[in-house]
Amino acid sequence: MNLKISFNDIEFINGFFYAASNVDNGLYRFNETICELICEFEGENNTQNLFSQTITYEDKIIFTPLLAKNIHIYDI
Repeated sequence: MNLKISFNDIEFINGFFYAASNVDNGLYRFNETICELICEFEGENNTQNLFSQTITYEDKIIFTPLLAKNIHIYDI
C-alpha cells in the first residue's frame, strides 16, 4: 500500500482504522493490508481539515467540525 493520508483523529473498530482525510473530503477505512474510500462528506465545500476529532458511540462514528459546516455521523 503506497497511499499518503493525513488526519486529525482516528478510530479503531473491528480490526480497521477509520479516519477522515485532511487532503480530501473522504472517509477512509484501512488496516495493514487494505485502504479504501468508504464515503465522501457531501455538502462540504472545503476539502481540507474538515474535522477536529471523532467520537465513537455504539456503531456510529461522529465527526466534529473544524472547518466543516456540519456534524457528520457514519453508521458502521
